[in-house]
Amino acid sequence: MHAEKLFENMKAIVERAGYPLLSSYKVDLYVHDLEYLRQNDAPGVKFMWIVRESGTYLCRLGVAPRVNAEVDYAIDIHDANRREVYLLDRDAGTVKLLDDATAKRRLKEFDYSVERCTVSRKGEPIAVADIRLTSWTNGKPPTGTVHFHTGQVKFPLETLYALRSLAVCFVIEATHSLFTATEKIYIEGTEINELIAAHPQRVVDAPAPAPAPTPAQSAAQQDFLELLAA
Repeated sequence: MHAEKLFENMKAIVERAGYPLLSSYKVDLYVHDLEYLRQNDAPGVKFMWIVRESGTYLCRLGVAPRVNAEVDYAIDIHDANRREVYLLDRDAGTVKLLDDATAKRRLKEFDYSVERCTVSRKGEPIAVADIRLTSWTNGKPPTGTVHFHTGQVKFPLETLYALRSLAVCFVIEATHSLFTATEKIYIEGTEINELIAAHPQRVVDAPAPAPAPTPAQSAAQQDFLELLAA
């Protein structure tokens, strides 16, 4: 629900009359950005979003430099007159235009840090990562599995999402390849997506109620019931 509200506010910007950006590669917004918002929809989460003439960049803030890297790089390489940078606040549902100096400062603010394989949140260690890689088999490239040892499985939802992002970073760093897939992520033996799916903070849109039958449908249903009773 919060992700959808943010997305609607993002759409309102790019779809307003005369908006000069995002003239191509709109799939970045309408498919990839929307899915990324949904995959990180948790209380307290903020994002940085760049809109260009062709395509967008979106990242969650506060996790790790590698998570921010593409957005950070995009600010540097793209002409400031041909892009805009926005701060997205999940809880408030706001999309705020930023100047470059503010954006660069926000990209350097982190709630999480990694020392070797130990993950800390705001200075407190919360997990140690064990990265396991498969070997090349019949031409199939290696994949990674990450086991987090924490002594607990109860975390805020935003922390579970952060650990999931960090696990992908660990696998990439271990193989020095952006193309290495992360197969599974576990926290004390439980698959992380199971913990996310069952988390009480997770927002799941309720199914839309069925529309009320029209008078003609009601009459047809009554005729059918009478036929069955005959």
